[in-house]
Amino acid sequence: MTTNNSSADMEAKNVSDSKDNTNGRYDKKKEFFIRKSLRVIKIAGMVIGGIVLAVFLGFVFGIAVKWLWNNLMPGLFGLPVITYWQAVGLVVLSKILFGSFHGHGHDEGHFHKKRKTSFRTCTDTHNSNDDSDETKSIGSIIKNEIKKEIVKELEKEFEKKQECGH
Repeated sequence: MTTNNSSADMEAKNVSDSKDNTNGRYDKKKEFFIRKSLRVIKIAGMVIGGIVLAVFLGFVFGIAVKWLWNNLMPGLFGLPVITYWQAVGLVVLSKILFGSFHGHGHDEGHFHKKRKTSFRTCTDTHNSNDDSDETKSIGSIIKNEIKKEIVKELEKEFEKKQECGH
């Protein structure tokens, strides 16, 4: 009889282990979907928060432009007073015309790229043995002229010392 009990106990244990194993898989899937859902909710919250912040800042910026315009322009230039929506229109128009309000991740401007290219040209032509002034930048030409003058002065000093020494 003890053998029947032990086999029944083993069977019950196997059934409970399989239930635990199934529950474990279920818990992992449930936890995965909960994490995924929380991540989606977090991203949606950030998007909605960003939109609300942008609308709020646009509203505040429009009020600031309206206040500045109405307090400065009529007195300085005799221009008419504007409404809130005209101020917002001015902000949008200035954005279109002048392209300001760049984010932190924007591409380097034309001036910076041009400066890098100019520096690269200067160093490349300085390192090359080509002495034509057409390929050199102004900085490189001035640098070479200064070097030539220094070499001339050093040669003069060296000749003076040679003459005095002999």
